[in-house]
Amino acid sequence: MNLPGAAVYDVLEGLVIDIMKTLEGIPEDDLNHWKPAAEQQGGGEMNTFAAIAVHTASAGRWMFTHQVLGKDVERDREAEFHATSSLAEIEAGFQNWLADVRMYLDELDTIDLAQPATTVRANHPTWTRAHFLLHMLEHTGIHLGHLQIHRQLWDAERNKG
Repeated sequence: MNLPGAAVYDVLEGLVIDIMKTLEGIPEDDLNHWKPAAEQQGGGEMNTFAAIAVHTASAGRWMFTHQVLGKDVERDREAEFHATSSLAEIEAGFQNWLADVRMYLDELDTIDLAQPATTVRANHPTWTRAHFLLHMLEHTGIHLGHLQIHRQLWDAERNKG
């Protein structure tokens, strides 16, 4: 594994570990149905723990495998935000993504990361494969933060904080 690839993997694995720690101990019903009380108090539409986690793994896998490597990946982005899942299924999704990253990291040596991403996105029309490789990490970190805030609110509302 090349040095940049190893660094990408190490950062991603750390984010995944933190996501799974954040979700530990949340009952499956709350994982799939609980949303912060702020949603009902005019705070806007919010997602469940499971939806955020499933979206994070699915989007990350798509960014790496499709946008960076150029391989076909089936994805239903809208369904990710309505997903229900057990903690074991969420962990399996993250582990499958990490396995894909490990398997293909050596290909980064042979890919011109300065080339345009596989699918041009309207919101980032000039992004290269390198942009999506870095965005994969950024996106995962953002959603880790969302999950951590969700967890703090859940703990407070359940008087466990």
